[in-house]
Amino acid sequence: MENKKIEVQNLKLHYLTSKGAVHGLDDVSFSLNRGETLGVVGESGCGKTTLGTALLVMPTPPGKIIGGKILLDGNNILKLNEKQIRKKVRWEKISMVFQGAMNCLTPVYTIKKQMLETIRYHRGEIPENKALQRIKKYINLVGLADNIIDRYPHELSGGMKQRVVIATGLFLEPEVIICDEPTTALDVVVQAQIINLLKKLKQELEVSFVFITHDLATEAEISDRIMVMYAGKVVEIGSNEQIYGSEGGTHPYTRRLMGATPRLHKDVEKLEFIPGVPPDLLDPPSGCRFHLRCLEAMDKCYKEVPPLKEIEPGHQVACWRCY
Repeated sequence: MENKKIEVQNLKLHYLTSKGAVHGLDDVSFSLNRGETLGVVGESGCGKTTLGTALLVMPTPPGKIIGGKILLDGNNILKLNEKQIRKKVRWEKISMVFQGAMNCLTPVYTIKKQMLETIRYHRGEIPENKALQRIKKYINLVGLADNIIDRYPHELSGGMKQRVVIATGLFLEPEVIICDEPTTALDVVVQAQIINLLKKLKQELEVSFVFITHDLATEAEISDRIMVMYAGKVVEIGSNEQIYGSEGGTHPYTRRLMGATPRLHKDVEKLEFIPGVPPDLLDPPSGCRFHLRCLEAMDKCYKEVPPLKEIEPGHQVACWRCY
């Protein structure tokens, strides 16, 4: 218990639309340990980014957290009002590196101006030389030169912009950093640089990471544990070995995801695919949400929701076939 930095209990988040409530997150529970990287994987639309914004208590409109707890160091941050969250939690304790760095930076302001605005909002009107000293420290930490702060975003490459966004997420010295697809749209060389940078920062700063991606190979490289999501629910959580081992996970969905991933060390005639499409979360199916696409579904799967149960130390699965 003492090692848990964040503990999420039965979190529910709905998008309240004119057609009804979209069940973005439904009864999600997990923990993040101090100094750990938790990888979050799943198909597009499974709730990965929704989870990241929920941890910041900043759901994308018209999203609303309607139940559950988010415990940060044992304190439920959902009990705080918006002003308290802005001052005490968001960017101070938990920060986020959003998907697509090129869309996160204002094109008409220099990097310096944008970073100064952020630090002054949280630290007040501190002297500019002191603020710049901190900004340059983290710009250097992500492998960029001091003079980068005088440039505009369009003068930087994609990899440089991503590093600036990471530095912005770091310089208030949060304890948890959520990375949402931080290597998307980058070439493989820059991807490797960003992954190595995040591993270095984790080691030097002792922060915890939530690493969201659809790239299973990248996730295996950087994460300590993996959480698999499907249709707004957690279906499996385990260590790298438990998820990426010879069986390729325990839950049928996890195994199908692994089967769709190219592996250099394994002879595979052709990649597998998962038939069908994810369910409509305006009207989610009864029972296990994967049963409509699962080749192993039985009668119970259609009727009853499988709980997330521990089947071995550190390994949890939500599947009636696995208990």
